[in-house]
Amino acid sequence: MRYPAGSEKIGHCNRNKDCAGEDSLSLKGKLVQFVLYMQKEGLADSIVVTFNRILKRLAKISNLAEPESVKEALAKEPIQENTKVTYCVAYQTFLQFIGKTWNPPKYKYRQKLPEFLPFEEELSALVAGSGPHTAPLLQLQVDTGMRLNECISLTWLCVNFQNGV
Repeated sequence: MRYPAGSEKIGHCNRNKDCAGEDSLSLKGKLVQFVLYMQKEGLADSIVVTFNRILKRLAKISNLAEPESVKEALAKEPIQENTKVTYCVAYQTFLQFIGKTWNPPKYKYRQKLPEFLPFEEELSALVAGSGPHTAPLLQLQVDTGMRLNECISLTWLCVNFQNGV
C-alpha cells in the first residue's frame, strides 16, 4: 500500500508531517493512542470500550480539537442528560491525554429508580419455577445481588470459606 509523501504507517493510522515539518497524528491515530494510554493506566476494559465509542461518536458530530465545538454538539444531541455526563467524562479524559483543558457544561447525573422491584415471594416463585440448572444461579443473584456476569465469572478462588464470603 502506498502512503502520501512524508507519512508512514503506524498500526492502523498514518503519521503525517505537517507544513512546519512536525509530526501530527490523524484523529484516528490519536484515538488509537488514547485507547492504549487508557489500557496502560489500568482502566477497565468496559470503560476503554465505552470511551472509545463515545469519542468516535463525538468526532462525527463535532471537532474534537475544539472544546466549544463539542459543547455545542452535546447541547444539540438528543440524548439523556446522564449520557451527556458520561460523554463529558470521556472527553475530559481525552483532553487530559492530549494536554488540553476545557470548561465542561454543567450536566447533572440523576439516579434513576427501577420501575419495578419484585417482592420476596415473587423472587421465591421465580427460583422455584426455574429449571435445575437455572435455579442455583437465580438463588445466588437473589441472595447476593450480584449481576449475571459477576455470577458467571466466579471461580473457587473468589470464595473465602473461613470468612463465609
